[in-house]
Amino acid sequence: MFSEKGTKLLIIDNYKFGFQKNLADNIQRWICTKRKCKAYIKLNGDCLCEEVLTHNHESEDDGKLVRQKLTNSLKRKCDKLITERPSKIKRKEIASNIHSESLLQNDINRVHKYLNAAKLRTIPKLPSNLEELHKSVSEYFIICILYLHLVMTIVDFQINDLKF
Repeated sequence: MFSEKGTKLLIIDNYKFGFQKNLADNIQRWICTKRKCKAYIKLNGDCLCEEVLTHNHESEDDGKLVRQKLTNSLKRKCDKLITERPSKIKRKEIASNIHSESLLQNDINRVHKYLNAAKLRTIPKLPSNLEELHKSVSEYFIICILYLHLVMTIVDFQINDLKF
């Protein structure tokens, strides 16, 4: 599972662990994602070296973990598939998810809300005043010039390559 910010998480007994640091002898230390919790595990590759699993909080319920997995994977896909509608991405992901039958309607509504918010972050905001308009137009103009220069370089390279 991945977190909202894209870091890898381990799930053990419905508790989430995030990577903390590498120790000596290629051992990784993973700590509980709740700040006040002192639980941790140490891994050497895939082998569990040491574990302290005394948590001071309740474990996450299965429905919440499934929703978080779905939401985080949808956010990543939404960033990659910028031309697809959020509802289409959501339908495909729910259909391919084997745990989607445990989702409630409230969970699906939350996922849809998060997905729309993630999609809106990828779209540039419209300028609200004249200064922002000039700035955005000049940035767009620079990008167009750089792209045109790149295309002309490629065409020039292809023409020179064809000459004998």
